[in-house]
Amino acid sequence: MDWIKHFCAKDCPDTCGFYARINEHGLEVKVSDWDFLDTQFVCRKLKFFFEREVKNNKSYHFIDKKRVDLDTVLEKITNFLRNSENKRILYLRGSGNLGYSMFGWDVVLSQFNSVYFVDGGPCDETGIEAHIEDFDICTNPPINKLEEADNIVVFGKNAFVCSPHIYYYLKQLRNKKVVVYIDPIRTKTADLAHEFLQIEPGSDGVLANAVLNLLGKYKLKVDNVSDITGLSVEEIEFLVQLFEKGKTAIIEGYGLQRYRNGKNSIKWLNRLAYYTGNLDYLYYSRSSKEGIKKPNSKPKHTVFMSDVSELLKQGFFNAVFIVAANPTMSMPDNEIWKKALEEDEVIVVDTNFTQTTEFADIFLKVDGMFASKDIQGSYFFNKTLDKGAVSDGLSDLDAAAELAKRLGIKFKLSLDSVQKVNVQKRKFVNSEIEVYLPTKNDLVRLFSLPHPSYLNSQNIPKNEEFAFISTELGDELSIKPSDKVTISNGKYKSIFEAKITDMIKGNTAFVYKSRYDGVNRIFKSIPTDTKRGIAFNDTFVKIEKAED
Repeated sequence: MDWIKHFCAKDCPDTCGFYARINEHGLEVKVSDWDFLDTQFVCRKLKFFFEREVKNNKSYHFIDKKRVDLDTVLEKITNFLRNSENKRILYLRGSGNLGYSMFGWDVVLSQFNSVYFVDGGPCDETGIEAHIEDFDICTNPPINKLEEADNIVVFGKNAFVCSPHIYYYLKQLRNKKVVVYIDPIRTKTADLAHEFLQIEPGSDGVLANAVLNLLGKYKLKVDNVSDITGLSVEEIEFLVQLFEKGKTAIIEGYGLQRYRNGKNSIKWLNRLAYYTGNLDYLYYSRSSKEGIKKPNSKPKHTVFMSDVSELLKQGFFNAVFIVAANPTMSMPDNEIWKKALEEDEVIVVDTNFTQTTEFADIFLKVDGMFASKDIQGSYFFNKTLDKGAVSDGLSDLDAAAELAKRLGIKFKLSLDSVQKVNVQKRKFVNSEIEVYLPTKNDLVRLFSLPHPSYLNSQNIPKNEEFAFISTELGDELSIKPSDKVTISNGKYKSIFEAKITDMIKGNTAFVYKSRYDGVNRIFKSIPTDTKRGIAFNDTFVKIEKAED
């Protein structure tokens, strides 16, 4: 097999480009995309994705748990949509694959008055909205702009786990720059920083405002900054001196916008970059379709992400159409999701059997990113990649196009005619904002962390039934390592094995997300300061020893 230009379309900010081919040993890869690194690489997850989607994939189309062929399942979905005028269908398209071809499902389903699209998502929507409000766009400068900076301050982005190429670039740059890492959690990324500032959760905006005040750049002032942020006067002054002495890059992670005041925190960091003259060195995230004109697929109805659980609970929907998502593992309120999926008609389109597929009345198996020709940008790096198919199979675009044909719907989406557009530059929209203080509670704050071994909703036989509890909290509750603990959040509770850690401090704990069924049972759909996002990090729980 010849080498084929390809990229990884999974929910990772990096979006690795490479050349690939399949031989008798499996997937063979030549890296082609990371010129700024001393050693180029693709992450270890890629091999697993190939094994999961191609080599070991045993999934198949089914209707009512009975195996059927492609023509039968497509005809069943066609009839379902044709007769949907009296239904209310929730449409959830996840980030299992991020390529442009996934718009095919939007094009088809947007033409039905019965379909409700989800506005927002559980990942980066809060921060994106902040950037659009501040700059009319959410974009990033080229990564090599970091070479010009004297200092790099990373807020709440554990790059070691969620963006390994940024991590290794920071590791290179730390010999020439001052790298500061700010996070409530001492993650692996903290190890490469010259200074680690263990901030109180949700107080990043307060810190940014304080630095601007001490620099004489802003008049609005918050009192008791050290108490709110948990940082000493000396630590705050150290940060002020960085901005005084040189060009200072700011990298904003997803973690700091996953609070009720998450958008406000991002907006203050944006102002910190702007008023200190460092806007050209500000990084957050961006759409993976930036620089690509999206197809015309305006939905008839939308619902906010943070309202979905309540609408499901109320029985507002009587059918659910899920594409490339596994909500029973990756969404909060998963008990509500499971109950709704048991009662409603459920169509699932995915590459593999998942925990959500178990609830499907109709399952259409597509063949994933290796079988898809596609085009896509990176969440973080300002690049756009294209790829060919490495393996044979049914792509999402082909499946959506065939469905449109059977429904008599116009379908003009083609990867050969994707229009690229010029990406505009940031233009600061100067507006006065308040400082929103972090949420406080007497209960334990529970974080949900990504795991280095897997992405959010990928189906992998690895459970993480552990609760990581701060040393102080362990002492207070007389909890020892390996004790069984119950974590409860109102109506629902889950049992974990305790691990005591100094990664966090005070009245806090964390769990790894989306692998153990009990994790998202105890997280609720709390909106951030936009209803398009979820405040995972503002979950407060009760922890106690489990009864024998």
